[in-house]
Amino acid sequence: MRHFLLSILSAAMLATTFIPSAAQMIPLPANRKLQIAEDLISHYYVEPVDRDTIVDGAIRAMLKTLDPHSIYSTPEETKELNEPLNGNFSGVGISFNMASDTLYVISTISGGPSERVGILPGDRIIEV
Repeated sequence: MRHFLLSILSAAMLATTFIPSAAQMIPLPANRKLQIAEDLISHYYVEPVDRDTIVDGAIRAMLKTLDPHSIYSTPEETKELNEPLNGNFSGVGISFNMASDTLYVISTISGGPSERVGILPGDRIIEV
């Protein structure tokens, strides 16, 4: 089955539109090849395929060919990547800023662990 799918994909990549009267092949545009490949995999692969997963993978693979700094991330991954930049830390229930070697508490999360032990906005954490 896998060989069959590869054959279909190969044909799609070489896919052409036949002009019967001229009997000549016109190559498909790149975006159409990607769409055909995604459709064929989604509909004919031997097991069910999550379309979002294969599209995300295709985007990642395309960006890899550009340079090491171009990346694609899902909304969830972007949130995780930005969390350290926002100065948020939810493990102990505080928002903080770091200056030099001192952590300054900006706010505590109501009912969170830090509030329960008495940490207040403005506190400095110098040692753990």
